Amino acid sequence: FERKNFSDGLVPQRKFIHIGTTSTNNEPRIPLHNLMTTRPSVDIFPEDQYEPNAAATLSRVPCTVCGRSFNSKRGLGVHMRSRHPDELDEERRRVDIKARWSDEEKWMMARKEVELTANGCKHINKQLAVYFANRSVEAIKKLRQRGDYKEKIEQIRGQSALAPEVANLTIRRRPSRSEQDHQVTTSETTPITPFEQSNREILRTLRGYSPVECHSKWRAQELQTIIDRAHLEGKETTLQCLSLYLLGIFPAQGVRHTLTRPPRRPRNRRESRRQQYAVVQRNWDKHKGRCIKSLLNGTDESVMPSQEIMVPYWREVMTQPSPSSCSGEVIQMDHSLERVWSAITEQDLRASRVSLSSSPGPDGITPKSAREVPSGIMLRIMNLILWCGNLPHSIRLARTVFIPKTVTAKRPQDFRPISVPSVLVRQLNAILATRLNSSINWDPRQRGFLPTDGCADNATIVDLVLRHSHKHFRSCYIANLDVSKAFDSLSHASIYDTLRAYGAPKGFVDYVQNTYEGGGTSLNGDGWSSEEFVPARGVKQGDPLSPILFNLVMDRLLRTLPSEIGAKVGNAITNAAAFADDLVLFAETRMGLQVLLDKTLDFLSIVGLKLNADKCFTVGIKGQPKQKCTVLEAQSFYVGSSEIPSLKRTDEWKYLGINFTATGRVRCNPAEDIGPKLQRLTKAPLKPQQRLFALRTVLIPQLYHKLALGSVAIGVLRKTDKLIRYYVRRWLNLPLDVPIAFVHAPPKSGGLGIPSLRWVAPMLRLRRLSNIKWPHLTQNEVASSFLEAEKQRARDRLLAEQNELLSRPAIEKYWANKLYLSVDGSGLREGGHYGPQHGWVSQPTRLLTGKEYMDGIRLRINALPTKSRTTRGRHELERQCRAGCDAPETTNHIMQKCYRSHGRRVARHNCVVNRIKRGLEERGCVVIVEPSLQCESGLNKPDLVALRQNHIDVIDTQIVTDGHSMDDAHQRKINRYDRPDIRTELRRRFEAAGDIEFHSATLNWRGIWSGQSVKRLIAKGLLSKYDSHIISVQVMRGSLGCFKQFMYLSGFSRDWT
Repeated sequence: FERKNFSDGLVPQRKFIHIGTTSTNNEPRIPLHNLMTTRPSVDIFPEDQYEPNAAATLSRVPCTVCGRSFNSKRGLGVHMRSRHPDELDEERRRVDIKARWSDEEKWMMARKEVELTANGCKHINKQLAVYFANRSVEAIKKLRQRGDYKEKIEQIRGQSALAPEVANLTIRRRPSRSEQDHQVTTSETTPITPFEQSNREILRTLRGYSPVECHSKWRAQELQTIIDRAHLEGKETTLQCLSLYLLGIFPAQGVRHTLTRPPRRPRNRRESRRQQYAVVQRNWDKHKGRCIKSLLNGTDESVMPSQEIMVPYWREVMTQPSPSSCSGEVIQMDHSLERVWSAITEQDLRASRVSLSSSPGPDGITPKSAREVPSGIMLRIMNLILWCGNLPHSIRLARTVFIPKTVTAKRPQDFRPISVPSVLVRQLNAILATRLNSSINWDPRQRGFLPTDGCADNATIVDLVLRHSHKHFRSCYIANLDVSKAFDSLSHASIYDTLRAYGAPKGFVDYVQNTYEGGGTSLNGDGWSSEEFVPARGVKQGDPLSPILFNLVMDRLLRTLPSEIGAKVGNAITNAAAFADDLVLFAETRMGLQVLLDKTLDFLSIVGLKLNADKCFTVGIKGQPKQKCTVLEAQSFYVGSSEIPSLKRTDEWKYLGINFTATGRVRCNPAEDIGPKLQRLTKAPLKPQQRLFALRTVLIPQLYHKLALGSVAIGVLRKTDKLIRYYVRRWLNLPLDVPIAFVHAPPKSGGLGIPSLRWVAPMLRLRRLSNIKWPHLTQNEVASSFLEAEKQRARDRLLAEQNELLSRPAIEKYWANKLYLSVDGSGLREGGHYGPQHGWVSQPTRLLTGKEYMDGIRLRINALPTKSRTTRGRHELERQCRAGCDAPETTNHIMQKCYRSHGRRVARHNCVVNRIKRGLEERGCVVIVEPSLQCESGLNKPDLVALRQNHIDVIDTQIVTDGHSMDDAHQRKINRYDRPDIRTELRRRFEAAGDIEFHSATLNWRGIWSGQSVKRLIAKGLLSKYDSHIISVQVMRGSLGCFKQFMYLSGFSRDWT
């Protein structure tokens, strides 16, 4: 190679012709080797600004947005993409002069042409040009001449000929009871309808039940009389009798409103802290989850408005008139829904029990009292209600309570109304909802309230559509819609009409109509209750049947959307993703998205719902394949006359709890979410064990959804784990060199059980991706390859030392092995053989104070401040025992050998013996403590001899060091007493002819049981699991007593911690 010299110190530049960022030419990037210059182009730098000694400065490319300069256009492009993506979109955007026809536009124009032709319009080209304003008449004319377009016309006409006629399904006025009585029908002239047949089957089932043998308070004979006379008395009279019967077995109690006396004003800070601690502990005892969430969310500043404000507002919302009719196509189902309205079985009752923690309705029937009803009685009650097609008057009324949507809720609209009907109504509606849900062929685009991971399905679909559009430079237009008060505004007429359209049984439709038109509610607030009224619209949030009814209406909406409009993903088209009222629309063109918006708005207005245009937004991605890029363009979309906001590339938005931008999922930082909550948990008046419980069961699981479906880097997960471990060490006062594995290993293996997000997050993502079900994208190669790539990436993140941690047990085993390999955690190796002994670590029981729990954890991990522990790594310092023993001062030495702690060791041993003795006496055994057995081998004194049913059980207790196998120590103890001379002496002394068995209660000084020892004692009925847990705590306390005694006698009278 030849070196060339250039004057004035200038560096030669190689010129390129660029595409994509600034050049509008379509030529490829070609290096021009012959164009070697020594000064910049005149077009870029004027001559009067050029100086020979400033060539290095003049060769840099400046950024027009922030003024920063770069050495090359490539560097400027990287800078623009990372720092100014919105400005880069403006720079890249090009105007289409002769854009290609997309498949979506062809379908829309073909459908419009069929519509215009059917209406007898002439001059079709000019008419179509009005609707397709961005196309010229000549372009429309040429497209209509193409063969593929003509095929679409024929296909649409064929579909129109085969499609059923659209029927106006108007809700007619129901005939009154007198009008129904005057209608004369005879079985000879009128065929039996399915409704009558199902009623006969239900009544036949009621009569076929065998007599119930139960307590007299359930009045089985009175209920049987109601059933026997039902066909004679009629449904109204039967309902009245059933209502009186329910009042008899469930006396009206109502809901108690307890008024708490406000605490007196504290005199000082100490008394204020004590009052706060008392309030938190009282709430903790009532409901741990609610107490923890209230502490994590910070100060609840929500204030419910007064009754004078809440009642008029919500009464107006619930009683506003809604549309009385709904028009649409009748949905053709593959199978009948008659099973929904059939006799209830005992299996249905067991599967639909109301949770014991659920609140009672206005009738005062609690879930516990409902479960006490014999199944035979409950079956008769439920099936009688089915036969009558209506609820008894005593359980029709519901109460409506309000829960704040945010911690700053102060206006009536900031609260969510929750309906609380009777427990019996909830159980019956849960059965009907389960039957209806399993009988409907749901549209695959609706994933809410279904037995599937709908959040994962829809969030991943949105991510797939966005990333696929950018990867293949395809246009995509997305609209995220917000339905205003969807559950509170749905028209009742649309519910009845939709049920009929889906082929629901007449009895079920009548039941729903009767419960909505005849069931009232009262609004309940802070110490007040309004008068009863009947809502005219909306579904009852809190009722098990309401989500299914709402889903049916939204499912009907999805079926009305044009199938040819949507974002193309491989060989499939998807145009919507719905999760209850959270609706996202996709289209390939701007006009297509506007058509979907118009269709959605028309349907929602019919069913009484409205879109909140201010909370809706659109994302417009324009593909530019020639430039090999996509740009975000702000297009105008309308909901009625209101324009929807359009987002830019950098704008973030949330869908189903996951943050997105126009390019896909946004990288999240869980440390930012969990940091403030960890601080609140630190300041909260809780014990250390309560803080750990809150962290393990509530705070960390709150991150799982975002970590599993969002985007997060491994480094961020490690930093979050580090932050969590910092607070754990702070709460427990642990030294910094405590093994990391001790924090993350499960309690059953000896650790604290704090989940490690570094491993749990990829595992959860892999699990949720594996459970994704896309029925409409099953055969789609693009969707399948996208899912497989995401799952493989999650698997790669779960690779640890040639092992794949694909499940939670694998992760727990990984941390347990790392704990046992550490010096301080090796003594916990045998802790995994028996789980209940670790209950005090994972559950915040009242057995231990906060101080005792902290000391117990330090004892467990060998973190007590002995000389060997505090001088670790500094061998030149003195490490001998302070009591003068010829041994290093280790925790094991103090607990097991040092003479200063001998008295406490004896007390620790006796405490275990006394606990076992008490449990044996409670089981009816005769227990002798330390009997003296004079045998040939000498004097033997086992700790306990238990006599039961002419059998003898000998139990000896030992607390051993943790350096050896405890199972071997257990077996040595048994062999110590299981000898012929001792057996002979036992039979002679206690005159027992039965079997003689020898056992040991073997633990180490950390409170860990020998697996063989504790399992044998429990299997023989000599020890309960609860007692084994208590003994483990007592051993731990006794070991702490040994250490305190040693430190006290060593001159440490102050607190050694």
